[in-house]
Amino acid sequence: MVASDLPPPPKDESRTPEGTNRSAKGRRPRSVQAACALWLSLLLMVSSVLVGGVWSPTSPRASGPVAPSSATFSFGAAGDYSFSADAQAVMTRMGASGLDFNIALGDFMYGDTTEQTWCNYFESKMGDGRALLISGNHDEGGSDGNIDVFRQYCNFGIATTPIGDYGKEYYFDYPASGPLARFILSGCGLTLGNTSWACAPGDVHYNFLANAIDDARAKGIPWIITGMHKNCISNGVKDCAIGEALQDLLLWKRVDLVLQGHDHDYQRSNRLTCADDNLFHPECIAPAGAWGQVIAIVGTGGKGHDAVGGTLDQSYFNIWNDSTFGFLKVDVSATALDAHFIPVNGTFTDAFQITRTSQPLDFTLSTNPTGLSLAPDQSGFVSVGVDAPPGFAGTVGVSLSTPAGVTGSCSPSSLQPPGTSTCAISGSTPGSYDVTITGT
Repeated sequence: MVASDLPPPPKDESRTPEGTNRSAKGRRPRSVQAACALWLSLLLMVSSVLVGGVWSPTSPRASGPVAPSSATFSFGAAGDYSFSADAQAVMTRMGASGLDFNIALGDFMYGDTTEQTWCNYFESKMGDGRALLISGNHDEGGSDGNIDVFRQYCNFGIATTPIGDYGKEYYFDYPASGPLARFILSGCGLTLGNTSWACAPGDVHYNFLANAIDDARAKGIPWIITGMHKNCISNGVKDCAIGEALQDLLLWKRVDLVLQGHDHDYQRSNRLTCADDNLFHPECIAPAGAWGQVIAIVGTGGKGHDAVGGTLDQSYFNIWNDSTFGFLKVDVSATALDAHFIPVNGTFTDAFQITRTSQPLDFTLSTNPTGLSLAPDQSGFVSVGVDAPPGFAGTVGVSLSTPAGVTGSCSPSSLQPPGTSTCAISGSTPGSYDVTITGT
């Protein structure tokens, strides 16, 4: 029987994403604690066993049935360009690197030229329709640039169909037949059309991402890659602008590779299963043989660098640099994402690989509520949802692990997804306790 890492509940965002103090204490991901003085406070945690392959240096993930193409393709990614000599050199090198397309991760020209001139130059190097856009905050309108104008000249021209609002919020599968990857591009954290895109749980933009990921899973697409301009965790100067709830969504829905700009530097994360802005948790670093998400911040398109290093988020990251302009090139096959940072002006390089092996199907657990506050000797009840991708066969066992002074059991203790088990929990001594719900 195969189990998966289990999704934490989305967080309520109680602070303004952009402009927060990066030294402020973060919040522990993957659980929510309910506390009440002199009562029994239970923190519910979900747990499971992940059957996996190898880390080289990234990881596999279990997935639904797939029928990917045997073809391979390459794409590039970078943000924060301008129209400087460095930016033009990056665009030129992209066009000479055998890319099928490039994803421009926002902040295109900074008012250096016109939208038409910027796009015409980029497309003269990449080819018509192969410089794909997702807006940044310097593209929201005004003298720095307007995404509504940019996308008239940097059109979507690759051989597949985009779903959504090109340049602001859309996804596409590539190649169109037997796709190897779904790319989901989001404007979360921006102000577009005079509306702030907070991407809080339940809003239309949060749901767009969640639904696009779920749809890719249901269709058995091997890789899920998201791109957006702004960040949450960063070892640079930028704050958590997309919100921790969105960051958690990308983690617990197991997006394989997250591409971002905004910080004018290069950063690659360790393999992560969770993350908490400004507060490092060692357990968030995925062990060998387990799935882990890689975040690549590639704000190296040509605009002057920002300082990087020494932040509270530093331990989440594996490598960083603030001296080289360039872009990330990713070669995609059915079994691996092979990524290389290509230096254009500077000498820094990086390379990593995310591998995917054939594995049995996995399942997921969710709990409602995620915490309980009880009077001593009073029972509380937790609903445990068990779900699995199409094609899953077999049963899932649900069990509790409780500390001394707390007891409980789940019924039914075994079920076939989708289904629900109800866990009854009680305790006798006031205090705060961790209770782990495990699926096997």
